[in-house]
Amino acid sequence: GVGKGRGGGKNPAPTSPKVGNRGTKSGAKRGPKTDPNAPHNAKIRSEGDRLASEGNRIVAGGGRVPERLVPTPGGFKSGRRPDIIYESPGGSRRGVNVGRRKADGSPVSREQRALDDLNGPGQLPTDFVPYD
Repeated sequence: GVGKGRGGGKNPAPTSPKVGNRGTKSGAKRGPKTDPNAPHNAKIRSEGDRLASEGNRIVAGGGRVPERLVPTPGGFKSGRRPDIIYESPGGSRRGVNVGRRKADGSPVSREQRALDDLNGPGQLPTDFVPYD
């Protein structure tokens, strides 16, 4: 009948500012955390420091410079921004993604898809470093 189902108009989606992403009422903002001391950002910075101390040059990310988009045509997403892109003293480029793990130690699905995209269609050999 009229007004039933999706887009019926009788009960529009809530527009309250208290309703966060995905309809949650927690108010928690999803996405990158800007606090430099947040665990994810602290780990990115420490990995960048470690890589630099080993003679690598940080090209993007690493808590130093902005992350760069790596096109991943045909991947789960069309592009990814690894947490760190670095160049070894020998000139090869690699990436690092910092993220969460499952109980078995493997990357959570979101992180695994990013790794698949970067290592596959992105053609950027990328390692995973857990922060949890």
